[in-house]
Amino acid sequence: MMRKPKLNRARQDVITKRGRVVARIVPAKVPEWDRSAVLDEAEALRKKLKVKRGFKIADLIAEGRL
Repeated sequence: MMRKPKLNRARQDVITKRGRVVARIVPAKVPEWDRSAVLDEAEALRKKLKVKRGFKIADLIAEGRL
């Protein structure tokens, strides 16, 4: 029976080359963002640019609006 290694969220490893630290491996941080806030910002930008729904980015660039 194989044992699974226990995960330690606060563990940090160091990689050395000839005694010098060349990298640190640290736990990844979970991005903290709110989906509804992002969608609200996108809607506000759409209104600010006065963009109709169903637009093409290429059209905005051609008009010089983006």
